[in-house]
Amino acid sequence: MGYLGSALELGAFFVSFLAANVILIKKLTYGVQFKISPVEIRLMVQGIFVVVPLAFVSVTGMWLSKELNSSVVFYSFWHVMAALIPAVHLLVWIAFNP
Repeated sequence: MGYLGSALELGAFFVSFLAANVILIKKLTYGVQFKISPVEIRLMVQGIFVVVPLAFVSVTGMWLSKELNSSVVFYSFWHVMAALIPAVHLLVWIAFNP
């Protein structure tokens, strides 16, 4: 997907972070009387844990593409992170869906 994939990942991260902030600001500033259930909090945290590793790998791969090949340690770390994304998704799914 080229640059579009990284832009979409970054956009999804910021939109989910913005949604959480809007909910908190609305509750704290305006004193809205709605309850945030533990299930909603769990789903928000699960979404962040799924989006962050993929967004990190995509964005660092896009911005640091030339530096990846110059350092063996950075190159190895980045590829291990990219290879472990399915395992991270599985661990998040198991942890949040008992």
